[in-house]
Amino acid sequence: MIKKFHFNLIFFLTLTALNFAAISAQFDPLITQGRRNRVLEIAANNDKHFVSCKLNFLDSHFGKLDDATYYRTSFPLTLECLPGNDDLVNSGWAQYDPERNTWNVNFISNEDKKQRESFTKFSLLENHNSRGWMVTVADFTGEYKFREKKLYFCLVHLNKAVCGNGSVGFLKNGKKGDLTPYVTKIIRSIEFQ
Repeated sequence: MIKKFHFNLIFFLTLTALNFAAISAQFDPLITQGRRNRVLEIAANNDKHFVSCKLNFLDSHFGKLDDATYYRTSFPLTLECLPGNDDLVNSGWAQYDPERNTWNVNFISNEDKKQRESFTKFSLLENHNSRGWMVTVADFTGEYKFREKKLYFCLVHLNKAVCGNGSVGFLKNGKKGDLTPYVTKIIRSIEFQ
């Protein structure tokens, strides 16, 4: 069973992964506790590159959902597979510093930094077999009841990267409605196959 979404990306789950998930759901003790290891393969095909990222990750809340339902209704991120040297990876929300072999938060200008710095949180990511960055940004303009907190990240593994984003809550709901800890756990559990 292949699901295709065309916007220069093709997301697909292999039939093997779906069968494995259905079989393992009967025997995996983590699923009865609401946790489940998931497998996702993302492919990007643009004019320059074809890149494929096969990922394992753990979701601690929706273990009882089959993969098709989970990805359609409950997966909190939009993901993209990119070449590891893509501009989004190295100079999007974070700027890569080759001399220090690390990333730093990337503000467009000093004025941008003055406006957004107190609404922006930056973290380095060191996963099992990848590394990268994560940025959360809170809206600071507009009517308060509509302001959101958004999360952006990229993880680099060898010559490819997976980047993603998602809304992690409305500011009006405070910590009670903030999904940042939940989504961060998913991101920190990502492992490239």
